[in-house]
Amino acid sequence: MNGFECINSAPVQVSIGDFILFAENIKITGNSIINEQSNISGCTSITNSSVKNTSVTLNGRLACDSDFKSFILYAENILRNKTNISFQYKNISFNQCILKSYSAENNDSGITDARFVFSVPELSEVVQNAD
Repeated sequence: MNGFECINSAPVQVSIGDFILFAENIKITGNSIINEQSNISGCTSITNSSVKNTSVTLNGRLACDSDFKSFILYAENILRNKTNISFQYKNISFNQCILKSYSAENNDSGITDARFVFSVPELSEVVQNAD
């Protein structure tokens, strides 16, 4: 035994519009842009820097009652219209997301595998109500 234990966790339920995605994994990537320029002494100086929007990729399956055609039309609509959407993944809230790309594959058993890639300008911790 190498000291590692394999744990298969349950997918996370994520609401995207009227659809439920059972997300099997998430990838979050943050980037910045740094402009550099050589100075007279031969060293490099940073002349400008900025933070790019965070990229969030969700992979999973649509809920069994989801209609494939309706899902494709919805995803295509929010992609083409650059519609802002928000969603939560566990305790992280992703706000004002713009869909960069999506893919959906429907197999013979009616299961739809889906992948979303979002540009996210703002993410925050989900605030729990203490009722």
